[in-house]
This record gives sequence, C-alpha cells and structure tokens, in this order.
Amino acid sequence: LNWPDPKNSFSSISEIKNSVFRNLFDAIDATKTPVNIHIYNNTFYHVIDDVFQLGSAGYDIEVNDNVMIGVGSGVSWHGSGSPPSGKISTKYIHHNVIDASIPYLYGRKDPGNLLGGRYDGPKGDGMATGRAFGMHTRTSITGPDPWKIYQNTIKIAQDIDGRGVEHSYFIEPFDQTFPHEVYNNIFVQAADSEIADSARVAD
Repeated sequence: LNWPDPKNSFSSISEIKNSVFRNLFDAIDATKTPVNIHIYNNTFYHVIDDVFQLGSAGYDIEVNDNVMIGVGSGVSWHGSGSPPSGKISTKYIHHNVIDASIPYLYGRKDPGNLLGGRYDGPKGDGMATGRAFGMHTRTSITGPDPWKIYQNTIKIAQDIDGRGVEHSYFIEPFDQTFPHEVYNNIFVQAADSEIADSARVAD
C-alpha cells in the first residue's frame, strides 16, 4: 500500500484493520506526510523490508495490536521533514508482537570476498535478520520526531548492522519537552546481539 500525501489533514481517521499481509517486500508505505492513520488487528507474515514505513512529517498515527512475524522491520522512520509544532510526539506504537529474528537472504555467499563483509551476513552465508525498528533517509528529518513505543513484545537476533532492536532515538533534532518514550516492552534476544544502540539518556 502506498499512502497518499494529502495537502490538508483528513477529516477522519483512515484505518487498516483485520487484514493479513503475506510474503511482501514492503507492506505499507506512508513516506511523506501521513496523518490520522490507525493500523490495528492485522497480521504480517514474512515482510522482507518494512511493515510500515512512516514519514517523519506525519502525525496522529497509531499502530497497535498487530502481529508481525519474520519481518525485516516492524515500523521505520522515513525522513520527510518534521511534524507541525503542535503535533510532535503523536506517533503511538503499542501492544504489537514484532518478530524480526527469522533469517532471510540478505546478500549472497561470497567466498572470494568481492562484495565486502556486509553482504556476507553475520555467519558468512548471506543470511541475516532485520530489526524491529528501522531508518530510511535520516538526513531528511529536519525536526524532532519522537515516538511512543510501549507494551510491545519484540524478538530479535543478530541483524546485519548489529544495531539490535533500534528503538532508540538517534535522530539529531530533538526537544526535551517531547521525549522519545520506550517503556513496558518485552525484548527477547535470539542471538548474541545488543538490545539498544545510540541510546541518549539526556533525551
């Protein structure tokens, strides 16, 4: 699904609910200024890249009570600017199951070491897992875009970049008035991999 980029806010909430998404590269792309979107009670199986690629300029977004199994990423930032000042910190991701621990073919076997180590995967066989949260076009995030991530169950293994769950807020623009919130989640490690990277206590 490729979400439209409205010039003005939708007058009502747009919903994606009670659906099954299976064997896709991306499931839902809303990479510009999505507003008033509620994604809930869906099941996503084997989505290689992103379940939901979410534009940083969007606001009033809720993603809850979904099951995401064998995904490259559950929800990902996509740089598209920043939300209006009155709409910062209105992205809610809660009560989901996100399993990003299942390996998929990331690169290829490379016995001649022609492609560089990143394509080999952690075990040298071209296989890798994703992470629960991802990042696209980070440099296009021009202002604070904190999320509220709570009461999810998240399983990870050893992803190709070694960044763990990637639920930390590692975007340069931030406002301490609107903190990035991650609480009451269950994190399950299926491999020797860190949980958090670039976590900033000052935020």
